[in-house]
Amino acid sequence: MRDYTLAHLLLTPPDFAAQCPGLLYRCSQEPPVWSAETGMLELRGPIDLATYLNGLSIAKWRRYTCVTAAYLHIELAGAADIYLTVIYDGDRIARRSERPIATVDTGGKVEAFDIPLGIPNEVLIAGVEIFPKGSCAIASASYYSKVYDDEVRNVHLLLSTTTFKKEHYITANIENVRAARATWPADVAERFQMLVVDNGRTLNAEALSDDAITVIGNDNVGGAGGFSRGMMEAVERGATHVLLMDDDVRILPESIFRTLVVLTLLLVFGVLVLVGWLVIPYVIEEIAGMTKMLAAYAKASFHIPYIPAVVHDYVRQYLDVEQIASMLSKEQWMKVVNQVATGTWSFVGGTMSVILNVVSWLIVLLYMFFVLLDYDKLSRTFKGAIPKRYRKMAFKVIDDVEETMSRYFRGQALVSLFVGIIFAIEFYIIGLPMAIVFGLFIGVLNMVPYLQLLSLPVAAFLCV
Repeated sequence: MRDYTLAHLLLTPPDFAAQCPGLLYRCSQEPPVWSAETGMLELRGPIDLATYLNGLSIAKWRRYTCVTAAYLHIELAGAADIYLTVIYDGDRIARRSERPIATVDTGGKVEAFDIPLGIPNEVLIAGVEIFPKGSCAIASASYYSKVYDDEVRNVHLLLSTTTFKKEHYITANIENVRAARATWPADVAERFQMLVVDNGRTLNAEALSDDAITVIGNDNVGGAGGFSRGMMEAVERGATHVLLMDDDVRILPESIFRTLVVLTLLLVFGVLVLVGWLVIPYVIEEIAGMTKMLAAYAKASFHIPYIPAVVHDYVRQYLDVEQIASMLSKEQWMKVVNQVATGTWSFVGGTMSVILNVVSWLIVLLYMFFVLLDYDKLSRTFKGAIPKRYRKMAFKVIDDVEETMSRYFRGQALVSLFVGIIFAIEFYIIGLPMAIVFGLFIGVLNMVPYLQLLSLPVAAFLCV
């Protein structure tokens, strides 16, 4: 196992939040003083670091990543008692441990200490509170965990920003990122790149660029064109994740570092849990709203315009709308979710049909597996069937088609994802029933040109 830094503790507030030291630490007595001469935070009394920027969200680390235990690495000069501070669900202030988790005394020189935090499983946020005993100053501090090499994912993060004649913001951000990256662990720093698309061509690209930061001159194609250029560059540079950023902001580089670390330690199951945790409650609420609409329809309290009355009468006569509504109720969906989550799902009917469907899919996957396994051999056999005098031209056409189709489907899938998210957000804002589900459904339809027109009747029905 190896030590893996999770977050650096910020000892001085960024210049754009200089008047908000409470983001970094809380003081019950005299506040600490930053010494520019020594580059250390000199303590004048106890400080609690379980704050917005310096607290460790241990519950989320444990839920979504491979992190289980956390440690504190601190470099300081002087003597102090270090306590663990924790925040449980419902707490308004942090709780301090009864005894110090460490007592240190360096005799005035700077020394480094690695301290196990021993955070209980139920804790949401953890931190440390330091009680100086006489003269004490902190040089640096960070949280870290111990992970196996195979738990670290191969992630490359690219930060892309598009600018047009906002040199003041961009140059400051570039210098901040460059200075912070120099302090990151090498195995994390090498996974990060920053790309600046200069639509105005007013930046000195050569002077501002280095091995991790690239400034690209671009025609003034607007923000959308600049971000598109950034996305294309990210793909060519092998980035696995992209952050898109406006040009009129100030960066807190530590937030980028923490984002990158989370991505490298993220569990695939954790991603699914996070998405489900965010989306499922909204979906259930929307289905519950649809249930009320079906119940009202079953009682003939309203009619859908432009649909003949005979159709309404037929539906109400031959379909048990109230039964369908009860099956879609919020209580039923919560019961299903709980059953799936606890692994108590059982077959209640149609077992043979389910088994046959599963077997069918397994056969498809089996054939796909063997085709992929022998893909090179099949490819060579196919190429050998082409007459030699036509092979060069045929191979060129095949490669062009493969590359073009690959780019098309990747681009279409990305566009469909954004379309689905945008529609879901817009429908949710205007209060349309089934907003999230319907928005994502339109995104899926967008994969096929003009197929999204099928959503118009559904949209008309939901708008009634």
